[in-house]
Amino acid sequence: MTNSCSDLIKECTKKKYITITDRGNTAIDLALQLVKEHRTKTTILIPDQGGWIHFAKAPPRFGLQVKKLKTNYGIINPEDCKDAAAILYSAYAGYFAQQDIKEIYQEAKKNNVLVILDISASYTATEIDADILVASCRKIIGAESGGFIATDFAIEEIQGCTQELQEKLQNAPARLKELLATQKKVKEDLKDEEIFHKDRLGIAVAVKTSQKVLEYTKEHNYETIRCPKNIKIEADAVVIDLYE
Repeated sequence: MTNSCSDLIKECTKKKYITITDRGNTAIDLALQLVKEHRTKTTILIPDQGGWIHFAKAPPRFGLQVKKLKTNYGIINPEDCKDAAAILYSAYAGYFAQQDIKEIYQEAKKNNVLVILDISASYTATEIDADILVASCRKIIGAESGGFIATDFAIEEIQGCTQELQEKLQNAPARLKELLATQKKVKEDLKDEEIFHKDRLGIAVAVKTSQKVLEYTKEHNYETIRCPKNIKIEADAVVIDLYE
């Protein structure tokens, strides 16, 4: 039991070192500490929307400055990954649109920028190009608490495996597959509405607010977030969270 959770995460992330944390925010903190140790620059790039609250709050605690990148409703332009110590972003912007992960990583590497990728909403997905992976275990994994950091940088490996977390990690691939299929169905149901980034994968759907959308979400009992809301999308939209 002791190492089973870390083994599952290592198998998925292909990283050498894993620390299981009490929450996703703690994993982000550990990632930023690594940035301090391995880079002399002090700027952390984050998206101007579609990220997470801690992306902006945490860096100053480590003497790091935040620079918000202008995005296309959360989608980062890979060419902006420069002149910084690291970029910190979510694999699925606002959980509804997959970023250009490979291109971001390639551009960042060219410019000596470390990549911290939050895979809370995309754990077990194949595109995980990053130097450091962080996650909350509450989204795709579906555990009540916890998080992790995965990296090839040498870190102290702290285990926090429970029977519940082990089972959730084992079930995560099927859960992601199911949620991606649900997203596809919802987009098809709402194909006549204005869907943001309709061709990008995610575990949520962002759609321009309309009476039809509101009636649809109520009929299907979907959890919704009315926007604009920075961690989702800065637009008059409804984000349908399929993972809740």
